[in-house]
Amino acid sequence: MAYYAVKGGADAIANATQLSEYYRLKDRTTPVEVEQIRSQFRLAVDRIMGEGSLYAPEHAAIAFKQMEGDVIDAGFVLRAYRATLS
Repeated sequence: MAYYAVKGGADAIANATQLSEYYRLKDRTTPVEVEQIRSQFRLAVDRIMGEGSLYAPEHAAIAFKQMEGDVIDAGFVLRAYRATLS
């Protein structure tokens, strides 16, 4: 397996963040709170914690919000977070 250098990585991340924020806020609705996700999407939060192999309901809800409801990607994000812990 080879790794390739990618130019413009920081710009791509900034643009992706800006685009995601635009789509999230374009309809001018109230953003969903993390506590609402924890209480109303309990099964999704449980699945994210299972996929991420980390019991952290708050972090699982944050990952769910960041991934805009994609449980599998949220589990991947939580697993990546877990890898940074000591």
